[in-house]
Amino acid sequence: MVIIQHPQGGVKQFALEPLAVTDVDDLHLQYLADTQTGSSGSPVCNRADGSRSPFHLAEAALTGMMQGRPQTMWHNQGLLVDPILRELDRLGMSTTRQGRTA
Repeated sequence: MVIIQHPQGGVKQFALEPLAVTDVDDLHLQYLADTQTGSSGSPVCNRADGSRSPFHLAEAALTGMMQGRPQTMWHNQGLLVDPILRELDRLGMSTTRQGRTA
């Protein structure tokens, strides 16, 4: 996984975490990666070809038990592109390219 970010409009930074994905649902990809405030909207490249990758959205708390005590672990989540494309199609704003003839 690679996240290309410009936190707070600063210098371009890359978060490289090859085994970062922790969960996926219908809307989000959750992952452990080093991001900074101001990185929302950054592309999260999770596939070798980078296609249909999510956009970094937010940091969220995940609470679980560790050694008998509640612990909070922070993870990031990105908004998957496919639900966005489906909504655009539903609104009549097709995202598919029409073939061109020469």
